[in-house]
Amino acid sequence: MGVTLYALVAGHLPWNDSDGRAIHEIVRNEPLVFPSHRMSLDMCDLIGRMLDKVPEIRITISEMKQHSWLTNNATEPLPNEADNCRVPVTVTEEEVIRLGTLLLVKNMLKQHSFQVSEGCIFNLKNLTRLKE
Repeated sequence: MGVTLYALVAGHLPWNDSDGRAIHEIVRNEPLVFPSHRMSLDMCDLIGRMLDKVPEIRITISEMKQHSWLTNNATEPLPNEADNCRVPVTVTEEEVIRLGTLLLVKNMLKQHSFQVSEGCIFNLKNLTRLKE
């Protein structure tokens, strides 16, 4: 999760190498470097604790839920799981349309093509893919 969060915020992986074997050594031995212009100190702390090289002191999920970056310095605590699971979810028509766009983009990326396939449309009412 730490690598994913770092990549989402920084726009690149925290460690990188084209050789799969070398990357393991780099992760184990190289320090984590943050692009300071993109991350707050709280975010750096959270990611640093998520990516701690010593598993025994790495931050736990429970500790993450209490972290100042996720709770806005404890002013906005996360809801507990029981309350969070009971919150009804309402999906608007606009969100359904956006989902159709997301599915189209995902399909284009999967096929390594940025052209809309001929004969393929998305039925946004049913969220199913139809052939013309």
